[in-house]
Amino acid sequence: MLDKLANIKSRLARHQFACFISLCILLAMVMTTISLDLYRKSGAIKLDMSRPGYEKVRSKVEKSRDDQPFENSGTLNKAAITDFDQRMSKHRKELKGLGNYDNANISDESLGLSSSPVTP
Repeated sequence: MLDKLANIKSRLARHQFACFISLCILLAMVMTTISLDLYRKSGAIKLDMSRPGYEKVRSKVEKSRDDQPFENSGTLNKAAITDFDQRMSKHRKELKGLGNYDNANISDESLGLSSSPVTP
């Protein structure tokens, strides 16, 4: 038993780089599998517009003022504070209207997702 263990250690010592590369590839495969599984189980795959077949739908998406990000750099003046307060109060009202932890709050209808499939 000790001879086998010593033999394995000597082989690993001779081929350290190959073992390192093999372990890195194995770790990358495991992490990718886990992340794809989480992506699928979390439901984010339903919201992903970058998937193939959604080119037509992607072109129909319109940006509104609400989609514009708040600038995180620049001057902090009265107008910037007012703009931030207006945006946050709108989101705060929407969140208060949802209520507390209820499964109905994450339904497709409440999230604005249509139940009809999009045909490419």
